[in-house]
Amino acid sequence: MIDRVFYTDGACSGNPGVGGYGVICLDENDILYSASCHNENTTNNRMELEAIIHVLDILENNNSPYSSVIIYSDSSYCVNMLNNWIWNWSNNDWKNSKGQEIKNVDLVKKVFELLKKHPEVEMVHVDGHSGIVGNELADALATGNIQKYKTLIRKHCLEEIYDFCSETF
Repeated sequence: MIDRVFYTDGACSGNPGVGGYGVICLDENDILYSASCHNENTTNNRMELEAIIHVLDILENNNSPYSSVIIYSDSSYCVNMLNNWIWNWSNNDWKNSKGQEIKNVDLVKKVFELLKKHPEVEMVHVDGHSGIVGNELADALATGNIQKYKTLIRKHCLEEIYDFCSETF
């Protein structure tokens, strides 16, 4: 049984440039949690990773009372990294198969340390901009599109009820 479902997204204009991430926790027709953060000088992959770290921090700070957590992301890079590559990288002194240091190693190491503590987390890839409500909401938060966020809430008859400490806009 899945206890919590999160959607994460990262965005960047310029890459590097101004970026942000969005995190949504959905439960049927309720938004249980939403968060966004923006950064003046970043990359898309860093924001994707920061969103995942945000979810893992929630689990860590709440002593993860959940038996199962799914994090949906439209980032193939992040999903492949967390499901496959990160374990090899950790055993290979944070180097890729070509012997080069991996990019964003500071964030990757942070994800790795948190992920080791939370085996209940499963990463699943979703197609971006394909109408998946949670992903569209996370995208709206990541890009700072408040109007899109509010329109999606109305369109899908969602109610914002927060059982976590809420951070929005």
